[in-house]
Amino acid sequence: MSRGQGPRLAIVGVGETPVGRLECGGSLELSARAAVAAVKDSGLEPKDIDGLLCGGSLIDGMFMYNARLANYLGIQPMYASMIPLGGAAFGHAIMEAENAIKAGLCRHVLVVAGDPLLSQVGSKRAISMFGSFQDADYELPYGYIMPAAYAMVARRHMHEYGTTPEQLAQVAVSARRHASANPLAQYRDPLDIQDVLDAPRVATPLGVYDCSPISDGAGAFVVSSAERARHLTPRAVRVLGVGEGHQWEYSSPKRVLTSSGAAISAPKAFAQAGLTPDDCDAAQIYDCFTITVVVSLEDLGFCAKGEGGAFVEGGRIEVGGELPVNTHGGLLSHGHPGAPAGIFHVIEAVKQLRGEVEEERLMENCQVCLVHGNSGVLRDSVTLILGRD
Repeated sequence: MSRGQGPRLAIVGVGETPVGRLECGGSLELSARAAVAAVKDSGLEPKDIDGLLCGGSLIDGMFMYNARLANYLGIQPMYASMIPLGGAAFGHAIMEAENAIKAGLCRHVLVVAGDPLLSQVGSKRAISMFGSFQDADYELPYGYIMPAAYAMVARRHMHEYGTTPEQLAQVAVSARRHASANPLAQYRDPLDIQDVLDAPRVATPLGVYDCSPISDGAGAFVVSSAERARHLTPRAVRVLGVGEGHQWEYSSPKRVLTSSGAAISAPKAFAQAGLTPDDCDAAQIYDCFTITVVVSLEDLGFCAKGEGGAFVEGGRIEVGGELPVNTHGGLLSHGHPGAPAGIFHVIEAVKQLRGEVEEERLMENCQVCLVHGNSGVLRDSVTLILGRD
């Protein structure tokens, strides 16, 4: 296995809260909990953090959120910005951090997001933020919501490739098995394929367990140059490759429903890392819906187009299988707190590469882990390849 010349970056610290219904004062407080943990984990002091990238909040849509959060944390960064790119935000944050560090704007970048989405989902602000995901001219007036959009993707995939409800259910079941061994996960109770199939439909063919839940939670990680990381901690995880890709909006007549931006972002990331999908020991894939994982596995290169349904069967994507996916439980069972959702996939990859997770979901000798995030309806994608030196 050869390595390419990827970004000279490393993740030196991670921090997260539990996910579920949490007692908190808002997104700033949740973000602070994760940020403090990540900075402590890195071996740095708060005064060392001179870069800040915020995922923002779907609840607290305050003006200049990055500045407000810096003030709340008691830090004075030389560089601070927002990364409002949904599930693709935290891979994109790596690219932003690389640019800022290379330009000499900062040395250590804190990437953080938190949201009390479950506790405060009834607010008018939260509802309006959810509505903003849809096109105001063409979809929103007709009640076109995210489950309906992904249901169309699932229906088309079933029509073209014979993908079955049982195969989609397997994605949810595998995620729950991993979450059952994660004390920070929102849902840990047993789940089987029949449970998924018998659950109430949200947008046919997707049922309750095919959709990620609403949660509270926050996560953070600290990015430094690879050179500085070596002096900070022996537990640093290298960024080996990163790629970004954007395809047509879901309302465009040019859009192919069964494709995603991963087909653009993944080849870039693998080329930069000098690796292939076969070199990956695990994959943390954004999983807002079960169909998301099936389509992403195909476009990331782990299987051919149309073979994603078969690929997830039989424990293949569980710890001990060929390619463990979402070993923390993913959005489907670990939880989906809105803005910070995708950050937990990055955190899980770092923890697996360090060997710092519960034994039941620990991967022995994990050396390379893919992290993939998407936003929109499989439209915007960022793929990360992380590894140990």
